[in-house]
Amino acid sequence: AFKVGDDPFIAYDLNNEFVVLVRNEGIIPNFESRAIIEVAGTIGKDGAKGYPYGDIDPYYKGLMEGQYAYEQLTVEAFREKSYTKALKALILNRSVIDPSKAGAVLDDLMEANKDYWYLPIFQFQEPFKDPVFQYNIV
Repeated sequence: AFKVGDDPFIAYDLNNEFVVLVRNEGIIPNFESRAIIEVAGTIGKDGAKGYPYGDIDPYYKGLMEGQYAYEQLTVEAFREKSYTKALKALILNRSVIDPSKAGAVLDDLMEANKDYWYLPIFQFQEPFKDPVFQYNIV
């Protein structure tokens, strides 16, 4: 079994450079501070530390905010047992190219993972009409 003391990067506080996943907390000042970001940094006895990056331009900020919103909605959907929030999350996900097909994708994901997801918790709660794309999800 792995123990923290077995890892020389941590045990000897080497602070070697890696790409790390850390809470933003000002690394990218113009992005949500609570978001987990992937940046260059170090790993040592005090954990992973990201290097300051600076502000990101609007294009990349928009991409990152969309991903962050998707992740937030996914967690909320699970906690609230909300099919509608799970559906909204998938509509935001850039891998679902056609928003009108997000419901079918979600249903397929639930079926494929039925041993891990208790399906009744995701029962459809209310109709969702997207105000931007003007379609109903039922």
